[in-house]
Amino acid sequence: MSQLMESGILTEKQSGMNFMYVLNDSNDFLITEYKVLHSQNDVNFIRCMKMSYNGKLTLYYEASGYRTLQDLLPTLDSNSFMNIVSNLLRAVIEVKNNGFLSCQNIDLSFYKIFINGSNLTVRLVYIPLQKHEFADDASFEANLRTKLIQAIHQNPLLQSPSTASLERNLSDSSLSLSSLAGYVRAGEGVRPENISYRSNKSTHQMWLVALRAPVPLRLAVDRDEYIIGKKAGSVNGVITFNSAISRIHCKIIHSGFGYKIEDMGSANGTFVNGKRLTAHKAVSINHGDVVRLANSDFQVVIHESRR
Repeated sequence: MSQLMESGILTEKQSGMNFMYVLNDSNDFLITEYKVLHSQNDVNFIRCMKMSYNGKLTLYYEASGYRTLQDLLPTLDSNSFMNIVSNLLRAVIEVKNNGFLSCQNIDLSFYKIFINGSNLTVRLVYIPLQKHEFADDASFEANLRTKLIQAIHQNPLLQSPSTASLERNLSDSSLSLSSLAGYVRAGEGVRPENISYRSNKSTHQMWLVALRAPVPLRLAVDRDEYIIGKKAGSVNGVITFNSAISRIHCKIIHSGFGYKIEDMGSANGTFVNGKRLTAHKAVSINHGDVVRLANSDFQVVIHESRR
């Protein structure tokens, strides 16, 4: 969080692998985002605890047992690096799809991206503040792409056809992060060419808002075909809190006639207002409808803006 520290918004204190950020103004703290962080069960994040240090509100992060990406980079081969990039993109995509957290509050410094050495999973540092390190999501994504390209250039052990392809894709700003994740994981059976990444140009906006879920989740349906499931890199909207949801569960289809939902052959079914759908047969959905994926309910929220 170099910008926040340079601006005097917070100060960092180190304690071995653990560290803390001391807030100079407690009004910058966002209690709602802090609670959401804890509801995530630390799946994608380094554990964060609110405490007091010299009378100031402080965020303490427990990173013991992890290694930083900065420390690992000189020792990685291209396969391990691609695995880490895949896990990093997955974690970022889940933040983007969360609806209550912002990528602008993620610290992208490689010494603040932590790796589990046994399985190469990624843990991010999230700072729940009103003031952000990045001006918007576009700035965040540009910074992430630049850092990954620089890592490939600066570490000879990473040079390979797969990282060369990754670099080309990172340099293509027309590719979304979901597209990139699909290409990185293509060797594991993901077929990104089967996923639609077209932008939705209509004046409609639609969300699926989780009801009575263990974690807050709001999926923004932002393209004409929006695929939902639990396998990051294969879908546009990722749901991780319910194992009964299939890897590729259903898709939302938008056209000039409104929205439809289609079950993609899921194991436990897709329901609209209590009625189970026939697989691969799209039905219309409207504002206020309740969609059930397996045993998780979502409210359909559609907003139409007038030009």
